[in-house]
Amino acid sequence: MATAPSYKNPPGLTKDKSYQQWKNEVKMWQLVTDLDKKKRGLALALSLQGKPREVALEVDPSDLNVDEGVDKLITELDKLFEKDKIDQAYAAYTVFDKFHRIDDVSMSDYIIEFEQRYNKCKKYEMVLPDAILAFKLLDNAGLSQSNRQLALTACSDLKFDTMKSALNRIFASKSQNFPETRLCCYFKEESAFVSDGYYQRGRSSRKIFLESS
Repeated sequence: MATAPSYKNPPGLTKDKSYQQWKNEVKMWQLVTDLDKKKRGLALALSLQGKPREVALEVDPSDLNVDEGVDKLITELDKLFEKDKIDQAYAAYTVFDKFHRIDDVSMSDYIIEFEQRYNKCKKYEMVLPDAILAFKLLDNAGLSQSNRQLALTACSDLKFDTMKSALNRIFASKSQNFPETRLCCYFKEESAFVSDGYYQRGRSSRKIFLESS
């Protein structure tokens, strides 16, 4: 006769799932576990690793050894992950805001990279008005004053898609001269901001060039 599965062990908070997914798993676990309700907060705390475990260990065990122990632990973890979310949002903003096109990057590649960085900002509810986004795309394209005016003249309205089309149409095959001074650095995607435009956490890294101001 098959043995019924045990649900005493709480779900792990691993890198392959989001914090919200993990919280949903915890809710499901509480519905099926046969572990004493007063012990669930302690069991969940002991299952954590890294920074979440550090947060859990700051909570007095007596505060977890109650029926509401899981809820109390989740409240503390929410504070940690909300702070991480702010750090990640600032990292996404900084990587987008400091991005400028340089002379060895084609206009089409610049626009693709610009959109990718902006899309990461939008994940954190940072959305620019369409006209401002269009002007930022133009300003960061590394064009001379006369070429910027040329692009503006080619635009029939103040929309981002219109500006993309104008830049691609006019400069796709042209080679432009840009300032030689630039900063070379590495950043890691999905990372948190540290200082001076450098990032230290994340799973993949790419080499980028930022024009110095």
